[in-house]
Amino acid sequence: MGQKLVSIIIPNYNKKTYLKKCLISVFKQSYLNIEVIVVDNNSSDGSYEFLREYNNIKIIRNSKNELFAKSLNKGIKVSKGEYILCLNNDVILKEDFLEMLMNNVDNSNEKIGIFTGRILSYDGKFIDSCGQVLSKSRRPIERGYRKENFNLYSKKEIIFGACGAACLLKTNMLDEISIYGEYFDEDFGMFFEDLDLNWRANSFGWKALYIPNAICFHRRGTTTMHQVKIPFLKNLILPNIPPELQVYFIRNRYLVLIKNELLKNVLADLPFIILYEMKIWLYASFFRPKLFHSVLTYWSYFKRAFVKRRVIKNKVQSKKIFT
Repeated sequence: MGQKLVSIIIPNYNKKTYLKKCLISVFKQSYLNIEVIVVDNNSSDGSYEFLREYNNIKIIRNSKNELFAKSLNKGIKVSKGEYILCLNNDVILKEDFLEMLMNNVDNSNEKIGIFTGRILSYDGKFIDSCGQVLSKSRRPIERGYRKENFNLYSKKEIIFGACGAACLLKTNMLDEISIYGEYFDEDFGMFFEDLDLNWRANSFGWKALYIPNAICFHRRGTTTMHQVKIPFLKNLILPNIPPELQVYFIRNRYLVLIKNELLKNVLADLPFIILYEMKIWLYASFFRPKLFHSVLTYWSYFKRAFVKRRVIKNKVQSKKIFT
């Protein structure tokens, strides 16, 4: 029996230098049955012209920057693979990365639709992500982030979900959990679109598998914009995000909660959730007071999230009836 086809989808916007390195690693994969789809968001740095030099890449060129979620959806919709590898353009894959993942797709009785490996920092000195977990404060945590101990998370295991920088997804899972034809929620644009998909997949009974010997390297994009010296705000991610993007970070946190959270679970972890909310809005009060108004301008997004919540609930219930 031949290798299953894997469609590798890479969104790109003005990152030709990183894209080149990413594609070199993709075409060096020991797993050979792949198709490569690059969704270019109207780059002005020569990315599109560079891509046209390849005759083995399917190129989708958007007329504007459609951001991460919509770009991935466009790639998935034209893909032919039984599996989808969602890949950031600033990721470099070890040569056997895809092979290590694909060796595990049929080796479990679990209903697994998400596969992820050991993602290291770009220089290989730190762990970037060994899978995603959902904290009691309802923020996503990348397991092992910025730790130097590579012996951590050395076992293959079921986890909550995968970091969107490099994750393998089963196509039939994506079809099952899609809402209005969207796999990744396009209202998110960027930030938490992977958390939303992971959470939704869990609601439908799908699981994620972490495979430690599948290794890649990721240049995480955010850089510190503020050195917040208030001890209460220690470990808050928001200050590390460019100011013009902070509103999307907060908005998408609420979109995830509206769509996926259950009241009984909120009540169980309410102190942790409230504490994290206090940190967000204390930071906003001191450093970004305009965020209060900016978040409210997205009220229509929140209303759509409530509608999608009902759709998810109905789909999950109907699935339970017919299975």
